[in-house]
Amino acid sequence: MKAVKQMNGTIVKKITIFTFICLAFFSCNTMKSTEEKNQEVTAEVTFLSATGQDPLNKQITSSNVMEFLPDDASVAAVRDYFEKQGIAFRYDQGISATITAERALFEKLFGVGLQRDKNHYMVKGQDNGLDIPLTNLPEAVKERLSNISLPDRMELF
Repeated sequence: MKAVKQMNGTIVKKITIFTFICLAFFSCNTMKSTEEKNQEVTAEVTFLSATGQDPLNKQITSSNVMEFLPDDASVAAVRDYFEKQGIAFRYDQGISATITAERALFEKLFGVGLQRDKNHYMVKGQDNGLDIPLTNLPEAVKERLSNISLPDRMELF
């Protein structure tokens, strides 16, 4: 009986070690490293409203928020463009969406240099360092947007 318990203990140990190795291998091959995550850039894309109003230049309240929502065609056009460029696009609702991509792709697509300052990126050569210029975007995309901005340090907490 003691031999069976000892054997079962050995089997359990081997299974536990095997499981740990498999999980470690799976995690290493599917999760992004800290360095890879540090190379990802996320920005907020703010749409113009369906009537062409810029929500960043107006006071939005619960009574007028519907006036500032983009139309479905604008969201679809902007989504299609960014996704074709290899940029992840997320829009749930509201006046803005989020785009995420590797730093090198952001720099190439928008024609900017980005510098990392602790936990966030800033656009080189700008006073506030947060606004990404729309100049490199096609007119069909540019005309639907108010701006694209990197998150401020405080937004990352």
